[in-house]
Order: sequence, then C-alpha cells, then structure tokens
Amino acid sequence: MKSLRAVCLGTLPICLAILIVSGCAKKDSTTRTPEENVKPGAAKTKPATDEPSVFVEVNGEKYTRAMVNAELDRELAGIKGIHPEQVEEIRARAMDQMLDKMVERFVFKTLLTGEVKKSNITVSKEEVDVYLGKIKATIPTNMTFEGILKERGITEEKVREDVATDIKINKLFIPVTNSITVTDEEVKKYMEENKEMLTLPETAHARHILVATAKTDDDKTKAEKKAKADKLREDLVKGGDFAALAKANSDCPSKERGGDLGRFTKGKMLKSFEDAAFGQVTNTIGAVIESEAGYHIIEVLERQPAGMAPKEEITTALMNQKLDTAIRKYLGSLAQKADIKDYRAPKSMPPMQMMGMPPSDPGPAPKR
Repeated sequence: MKSLRAVCLGTLPICLAILIVSGCAKKDSTTRTPEENVKPGAAKTKPATDEPSVFVEVNGEKYTRAMVNAELDRELAGIKGIHPEQVEEIRARAMDQMLDKMVERFVFKTLLTGEVKKSNITVSKEEVDVYLGKIKATIPTNMTFEGILKERGITEEKVREDVATDIKINKLFIPVTNSITVTDEEVKKYMEENKEMLTLPETAHARHILVATAKTDDDKTKAEKKAKADKLREDLVKGGDFAALAKANSDCPSKERGGDLGRFTKGKMLKSFEDAAFGQVTNTIGAVIESEAGYHIIEVLERQPAGMAPKEEITTALMNQKLDTAIRKYLGSLAQKADIKDYRAPKSMPPMQMMGMPPSDPGPAPKR
C-alpha cells in the first residue's frame, strides 16, 4: 500500500519547485500548471486579511503562519549554496508557490489523525523500526541518516513520531483499499487504448564529475582544468569512489547526489554529453569529454531502449491510480463532515480539493 506521504500528503520539495539551479541539463521552457477542479460550498470561510496569522482551521486545530514559517525554515536549512541575501526572496516565493499544498496537507493530516484516534489504532516499536529501516535503505551512500537529520534540524524522536503516524494512517486505509484489484483484462484494454502514450523513449541513467570552464579562461587555465579532469578519471579507473570524488570535486549541483543525474532522454543534455551518455559502454569510466559547461567524466549506469512500457509497470500504475482515487474519496467524506474554516484571501480558496475530492492523477501511464 502507498504510504500517507505518497498518496496525499507529499513532502515539501522547495529545492525543486522554487530554486532555479544552474546545472548541466538544458532548461525546459514549458511549465505545466494543473487545473484544480473544486466542488464549491463545502468549506466554511471567513473574510481574510492579506496577511492572516491563521491560514486554516480544522475541527478547532489551527494552521498558523508561524507553523508554515517553521516548515520553510527546516526545508531551507537542507538546501546548500543559498546566499544569505537570497533566503528571504526564496522564502517569499516558496510561500507563494507552496502554501496551497501545505494547507491541503495540514487538512488531510488533521482529518486522518483524528480518525486514527477515534479508531484506537496503535503501532509497536518493532513496526516503527522496520519502517524506519526501509527509509534508511534509500539514503545515498554518500549521505547518512544522522547527517540529514542534523542538516534539517530534526531529531530522530520526531522522525519516529512521524513514522508511527504514517503506519497508523496506513492501517486506517486498509478497509478502504484492501479489496482493490487490477485484472489482466483492465491492463490489456488500457495498453490497447494507449499504445502511443505507452511508447517510451530511450533513456540513460548516468553520473558525472564536471570541471567547469568559463568563456574567459585562457589556454593555460583550460589546460589546467583538463589536467584536473584527466587526474580525476585516472583515480576513478584505479577504483576511486565516484560519489566521494564527485562531492569533493564536481562543479555541478549534482555533486550533492554523488554526481547522479538520474534518468534522462535524448534532447535534455548538451550535445557532446548526450553523445557520450548514449554511446559509451555502461558501468565503465568514459573518456573525458568537453562541452559548453566544461570537462566531464561520465559513467553510464544503465540504458533502457525505446519500447512499450512493461505490463508489470502498467499494472502497478493502474493499481496506484485506483488506490489514489479510493483514498481521495475517503478523505472527501471526512472533509464533508468536518468543520473547516479557510481564512486565506478568496483567490486562494480553490485548492481545498478535498471538498469532493476528484482524482488528482492525470492517468496511470508510467514514466521513465
């Protein structure tokens, strides 16, 4: 079953939604803004000032500006490379772009934790340990659980408390989702009706180390940088730790992920980089290549050829869509019975999507 965060609460990805980081990928000029379909009239509202101290109230529990600021502080603390003068600007943009989702998340969590208490759902220490172990297993090798907590200013006790809440809410969802299935007929029908959408392009998953160059570099400077790249490649060929060397030497923001660029399709990277990523042998350290950004040492971890999405992925995606729809309907039923007061300006009202809760996902097609 999908967890509470995966289904309806989500995390607060400010570094992705707010910051514009100069990386190695081409910039995508297209910004998609999903339209919100709202069933009006379900929430009680009051006239609000431009700067309310309380954004929303759910069954007497208030979500205040101070609480939002505290969340933003924790997220901003985890983002490296922010100049002090940029903090307030980023905070303001985050407040503007993320507030609706943060309010919605608070409403959902308050409704669900209230139901957990009514149902007397409990969780054991052993269950928390297992769940937390799964979270720790996803942490990149160049990072530690303790380091992340320290960076974000969060205690392990708080994490365990949040994990316990997730487990309780997942238990609450069991009667809502335990009868949901996806049949072979449904998968076959979906694949036949969506052949074009399900045709996936070739992808590469690569990591790299960038020694950046500038247009103002003279021949001597460029030669020194090329020599640095050659030395780094030599160290890697001899068995050096790619993630550690990337973190210590790369001039790309991906260094914080050990140089990992994730999966990408053709047309997303600079030409010479793309040629190497889709041309060199996987799991080997490629020759140093030069692009407009500088000198790259690339390791291609995996490539997937173009083709139809696997049946297993379609089945999983269809199941996730059904789970999402069922849970959102359940949340809608809770919201209809709750006393919800939205104190934000009228223009901010629509994201209260839980009032009727139409499915949020655009479709089950898997993406690489």
